Amino acid sequence: MQKRIWGMENETAFFPMEIFGDNWAKLHDAVESLRPQMRDGARILPVKSDFLANGGRAYWDTGNHFEISTPECGSVYDLVAWGKAGERILEDIAATLNIQGSPASRIRAKFARFGGCTFFKNNTNMNSERWSPDTRDYRSRTHYVSWGNHYNLPLNIREVSYDEALPILGPFLFSSSWMTGSGLVWVTNGGRLLYSLSQRAPFVDRLSGTSSTAPMRPMVLLCDEPLADRREYWRLQIIGLDSSMCEWQMYVPNVILGILLRMIEGRVLRKEDYKKDSGRFSRELAYMQTRTMWWGSEHQTFRFQNEEYDAVRLHRKLYLEPILAYKASLFREAARSGSPVLWSNEEEDGLQKYIFLIEAFERARSPLECAEILAPYVGWAAKLHYWILPDMERNGYSFESAPILPLEIITKSGTTSKTDAWGRMKFFDNFFHDVRRDKGLYYKLVQKGLVALIVSESEILHAKNHAPSGTRAEARDKRIAALRGHTNADLMEVGWNYLRYYPKSGRGWSPDVVTEYDEDPFDPNPGAFQRVRFPDGV
Repeated sequence: MQKRIWGMENETAFFPMEIFGDNWAKLHDAVESLRPQMRDGARILPVKSDFLANGGRAYWDTGNHFEISTPECGSVYDLVAWGKAGERILEDIAATLNIQGSPASRIRAKFARFGGCTFFKNNTNMNSERWSPDTRDYRSRTHYVSWGNHYNLPLNIREVSYDEALPILGPFLFSSSWMTGSGLVWVTNGGRLLYSLSQRAPFVDRLSGTSSTAPMRPMVLLCDEPLADRREYWRLQIIGLDSSMCEWQMYVPNVILGILLRMIEGRVLRKEDYKKDSGRFSRELAYMQTRTMWWGSEHQTFRFQNEEYDAVRLHRKLYLEPILAYKASLFREAARSGSPVLWSNEEEDGLQKYIFLIEAFERARSPLECAEILAPYVGWAAKLHYWILPDMERNGYSFESAPILPLEIITKSGTTSKTDAWGRMKFFDNFFHDVRRDKGLYYKLVQKGLVALIVSESEILHAKNHAPSGTRAEARDKRIAALRGHTNADLMEVGWNYLRYYPKSGRGWSPDVVTEYDEDPFDPNPGAFQRVRFPDGV
């Protein structure tokens, strides 16, 4: 059975950047001043690498977003564990920044009622301008900011190419907001409040492309950086899905993606069955996920191969039914040959959860019931059902309210606070993604047992400081430890698939500088790093 490696990158929002207004130079200087403490908080290796002690990475990315990446993970279960460990590392950084006397103390004092500095694991800031999904007027949101969540999987190019895989995966990815969305509050140019299932969807309008920073982004970034043997693998980098606080939301789509890639590589799914009029179909799906997945809207349909589909029916017809047929064929083949069934426990677990989510969505008779059923499992539903709708009921506003209509909110202490519907909803929208366990709204639900979990807290704490076993991350960790213990070698630089070091008696690029490469992401043996010497002048 084909082994697979998973990886995840999360760009985060540092709060509170808003105090700098439009003075980007001042903001940049402030962010730069925080780098040393963020490195200490994240326990980044003291070399030019930004690698973490657990095999992942943490660094400032484009747009002054602090990005944290998991190491190479050998299962989706590990991906969830190391993904949540990244949240714990961000929480440690926030605690470091909030200590008395830190460069962030002025910011902490200004925003004391929010508990000081923190990170939001979300995808967009919609406070700067108002964009109308009714007209899809991209020009009216020039200053909107969107930052990414990237899922990475290797694609076996000995078996299949991008051209064969993407037409099959495109409909799955574009129509998955109902189970991958983290929820977002909008205000239209006409002053209408809306709730979108997805944060990232409004910034994605094509299936594939080569730029992740253009105003409109592709669902899949075409990477010429496999971080593995180029003769065997390409990197499938999915950048159009939401960052997730909910563990089911990370786990289920990635397990299903792994099954689909297995079926694609085995020629069970063929592009001919999905590619008919694929350009129009992808545009229609992109439009559907951007415009129509609003709270309170009817299920929007679109035509594919002369049939009407909504998003969930598409998942059942085009993906769930073929997966069930494929699984049945594996069991029949095993029974016929007497060999083990080539179907893992993780695949079975993810498939059952996928079926549960589809049936739950189909069972709901109204948007309200749908949010209630899916609230323990998916971010958009949890945010809406547990926070936004109850607050609307308590304080007498709704999606039909004017966004800036003054509201008087009675606080827990009995005092009156003046705000508006837009500001009230944006508070829940943002602080749901706060990574601090004592203040984040998602973690308040965890403490009350209202959301479903995949991994235990002890597994997350282990993942904070250890690389996942059975992968190159483990090999890299062991090789770094060996080099640090070597009296004649000094570590210089670390990359995903290479290490560079030099003897302690030498400096700079010279014949003594050694590079070791490991192009096999599945090999946990530190001996997999093969030594290469650079000639003079390189």
